[in-house]
Parts: sequence; structure tokens; C-alpha cells
Amino acid sequence: MRGERSNRIKLDFDACSATALLKDTASAGAFAELLPLSLTACCTGVALCAAMPCALPVDADEVHRGWCNGDIAYNPAGGWLSVLIGDEENSLRYGDQVTLGHIEGDFEALRALEGRQSLRIALV
Repeated sequence: MRGERSNRIKLDFDACSATALLKDTASAGAFAELLPLSLTACCTGVALCAAMPCALPVDADEVHRGWCNGDIAYNPAGGWLSVLIGDEENSLRYGDQVTLGHIEGDFEALRALEGRQSLRIALV
């Protein structure tokens, strides 16, 4: 991570927690500068999505199609933050993805979440 800032974050949902590593990119660094952050996430079965309070800077080279399960992505056109937990095999149909980081370890507990969840994200 740029500067002295940690690249590890903790995502605390109502029912479970996960840790993730942020990438060393301008977008991920700008995201880290916003932390701690409290959001409301909607669980879709494929992703845990939350509206970002502001836009993140994005280099055109960082924008791509698809994801790997466990990615934390930002969608610049919609202003959404997503913790992507499924459908990797069909994800290339979704463009405008900027990968900020990736969940460490098992994220099965995230797949069990339903409805709306409070989400607090902080540097660890």
C-alpha cells in the first residue's frame, strides 16, 4: 500500500466478519483513505453490495470485466462497492469492475448472509 498505511482491512457485517488485503493501486489507496467506513450492504447471493459515499479515482487501465470470487470491487459508473462471493464463472458479462482487494481465507460465512446488513470497514 502506498505510504505507511496498512493494506489489510476488516469487514464487519451484522452476522460475521472477514479480512481482506487491498491492492497497491491508486483506487485502493483512495478507498483506504476513507476508512473507517460504515455502509449498508444488500446481499444478492452473488455479491454484498453497498453504495459508496463518494467516487473513487480510477485509472482506465484498472477497469476490467469479471471477477474472482472473494474480490472486493468498485464499480465507477454506479458508485457501488461489492464483495463478490459467487458466479465467478459467469462474471465476464459484467464490465466496469475495478478490483480493490481480495478476501483472505474462507468466505463461506459471507455466502450465508441475507437481506440488508450493516457493514463497517476499517484498516487493521
